Amino acid sequence: MNKHEVCEVWTEILKFHFPISQIGRPGNNEYAIQATPGTVFPFVQLSVATQLGTFEATRFLFLHCRSSPRQAQGPPSRRCEDRLRLQLAEGLAAIPVHDGLEIHGAIPFGPHIRFYRLMANGIFGCCLWGARDSLHVLHDHYFIAEHLEEIKSDWLSVYVPGY
Repeated sequence: MNKHEVCEVWTEILKFHFPISQIGRPGNNEYAIQATPGTVFPFVQLSVATQLGTFEATRFLFLHCRSSPRQAQGPPSRRCEDRLRLQLAEGLAAIPVHDGLEIHGAIPFGPHIRFYRLMANGIFGCCLWGARDSLHVLHDHYFIAEHLEEIKSDWLSVYVPGY
């Protein structure tokens, strides 16, 4: 698997949690999932934006697919995390600041994924599950799904009136 194939797999995962169409599924919210393969960095970028509410087309979740799971066994480097932080800061700048504002990011590495948050006050850090800072894609799929649903719920409750 190369990084583009990894990106396709994660696109399908995100489509499940952030449906891109309401056809035949009443009550679902609509999102845009965008892949940016032409970056100068060694990753393919995915982002999720809402298509509803006051802040339509605002991206709130960024995912950096670096390479094949077999090729990248170690955790993300500080440089990789810094790139994600800069990207989250750019996304955050497009959103009016309020208490509790967060923008989310993730970096898959090997069979693991690490989630990050950037808050309006500039605090950036990775999410923790007990003493762990990353989740295994197969063994921890419940926690990954739960976290993606939490991101969606938090985002919609703040930015989509009447949710």
